[in-house]
Amino acid sequence: MTAPLPAEAAPASRAELAFEAVDGRTAVVARRATTPLTILTPRHRGTAAWACVGSHGGGLLSGDAVALRADVRAGASAVLVTQASTKIHPGRPGARQSLDATVASGGCLTVAPDPVVCYAGARYAQRQEFDLAPSASLLVVDWLSSGRSANGERWRFESYESRLVIRRGGKELLWDATRLDGEAGSLTARLGRFDLLGLAAATGPAFKDGARRLLEQTARRPAPRRASLAVSAAPLGGEGVLLRLAAESFEEGAAELRRALSFVWTALGEDPWSGRA
Repeated sequence: MTAPLPAEAAPASRAELAFEAVDGRTAVVARRATTPLTILTPRHRGTAAWACVGSHGGGLLSGDAVALRADVRAGASAVLVTQASTKIHPGRPGARQSLDATVASGGCLTVAPDPVVCYAGARYAQRQEFDLAPSASLLVVDWLSSGRSANGERWRFESYESRLVIRRGGKELLWDATRLDGEAGSLTARLGRFDLLGLAAATGPAFKDGARRLLEQTARRPAPRRASLAVSAAPLGGEGVLLRLAAESFEEGAAELRRALSFVWTALGEDPWSGRA
């Protein structure tokens, strides 16, 4: 393995969001962002408040360092999505992105972005950390595509790093890290037939029953040799689930995530990926 990217520097762009329960619904009570980040807060049916995070210029350029902080207060329900896939443009030193979120008692946060798409020659590092109260709920989806396959850029980026940390009541519930580095060997050869990698972590009382059903369904699922879709699920903290998948196509992987997480969309009253499959 080559040395990791340099230590995280102070971000050049920051964004902050705060969600609060008001009269039986959730409202966005604070919203601030500096370029290249932009935040939209569209209205949706249901009681959750939605925030859509995007960037000016259609992606992150080398040298961009952006940080988002989200505060979901007691009893509030929030959804974070993206306008489109997070496109990472080539160059050194690369781009960075971080998300730090707190979810208070009885609160619920759903983070359901479109996948990261790294262009040929791109370097990207992301960090997501969530601090949950004992009665808080969280779903976070983290997924990565092979790049612009139609342009001959399948797994042609230089490096990709992702770190996901979930704490409940101050105690670590999940610490997950992925590092893909082209200098350590051909990513195309190592990742083989798969064009999409992803995980979803769901925990907390709002998702407890759905997580249990997903574990049961995945345990009964056959695993044929050389399948175009590989899926696994493991318990997370006694009342949650950690789902992992690898798919030969974006369409198949997106359809599987949408199906597997249908219990979350039912709770929200709307599917954020309704146009994906």
